Amino acid sequence: MKTRFTSMLAFVVSAFILTSCSTYAQSYGYDDDYRYGRSSRHYSDRNVTVEAENSDISYNLDLRAVANVFADSRNLEEFERRINDYETGINNLDLNRDGQVDYLRVVETSKGNSHLVVLQAVVGQDMFQDVASIVVERKKNRRHYVQIIGDPYIYGPYYIIEPVYVYVPPIFSWFWGPRYYRWHSPYYWGYYPSYWHYWRP
Repeated sequence: MKTRFTSMLAFVVSAFILTSCSTYAQSYGYDDDYRYGRSSRHYSDRNVTVEAENSDISYNLDLRAVANVFADSRNLEEFERRINDYETGINNLDLNRDGQVDYLRVVETSKGNSHLVVLQAVVGQDMFQDVASIVVERKKNRRHYVQIIGDPYIYGPYYIIEPVYVYVPPIFSWFWGPRYYRWHSPYYWGYYPSYWHYWRP
């Protein structure tokens, strides 16, 4: 298993260039608190990248299922709980190969009418692996645009899903409603929510 230091931002920018959205991507960025782990004493700037050695690893987190759960969640805190729920069977990633499914934390930043949501696997003490990013934008005509981008070392290059919803997802109302709050998962290696328990992938 290879490790490399990388930034999900660089991949988000390149992915948007390839999908004719370069203007938006180049103007979008993480704030310094997120990038350097200053939002909480529990966050670390040790962000590693795990390179998959076979294609099976990408099937252990179906991003199409993630897109459905994301849309139906009332907020990002609920979204994090649902993707880590054993009963849903969505998350079966074991990137650090310890024989247990990795906990996925959700961290978010926003800029104007755009939100960037990053899914990170907790793979060790102060070590997090970017798995996928979700970009949500509200256009001037009040229409919403969503892209889910898989990390290239896990899903391969240019693995991008653009879901089309036949109804207005509840989470959109939360992003641009009065109850919105910025979500940075408080969980890390050795500290998990009460609903979480280990299981084998």
